[in-house]
Amino acid sequence: MVYFSIGLIDPYYDWPMTTDQFNAFILQKYGSYEAAVETIHHYEYNPLVDSGDHDANYMPGYQMTATTYSFLPPERKYQWVPVSEYDYQFKRNENKRAIQLLDSRLKDQVVREISTILKK
Repeated sequence: MVYFSIGLIDPYYDWPMTTDQFNAFILQKYGSYEAAVETIHHYEYNPLVDSGDHDANYMPGYQMTATTYSFLPPERKYQWVPVSEYDYQFKRNENKRAIQLLDSRLKDQVVREISTILKK
């Protein structure tokens, strides 16, 4: 019931990693912490970098791949902040910690509805 209420599909990889698990994951995937920190995952738009000139096409936090970033004219690049693979993976793991459980008053109703769906 907990997995269902938080949208967890794979209990091995969708659950938040412990610090030790996360560190092992980073080392296994990127070879070193330095490589994970130095590798850019994407760029995020940040109009606060310069409060004078804002690009109306983007909202704060909008993401752009490194390839797309490379095509930006130099006068627009200053508003884009790099996000490393390490920071991206860390944030992704931390977001999994925000778990909202199903209200216990709805448990019986959910069980009935799931049973009905699975019988079809």
